[in-house]
Amino acid sequence: MRIELPFPPSVNHYWVRAARRVYLSEAAKRFQRLTAAAVAEVQRQYGHRPFLNVVRQQCH
Repeated sequence: MRIELPFPPSVNHYWVRAARRVYLSEAAKRFQRLTAAAVAEVQRQYGHRPFLNVVRQQCH
């Protein structure tokens, strides 16, 4: 099984500070939506199975 995820925003673009609160930025929310959609698509194709073996990460 292979999942290609979008590249995440940098830490400086992940959080937004407004007054005394810290929020997720729109870029972070978009990254989370795209990641969830990619994982859901793979689960739809292969069925929902937990990861039982080695999980590798590759960056290209």
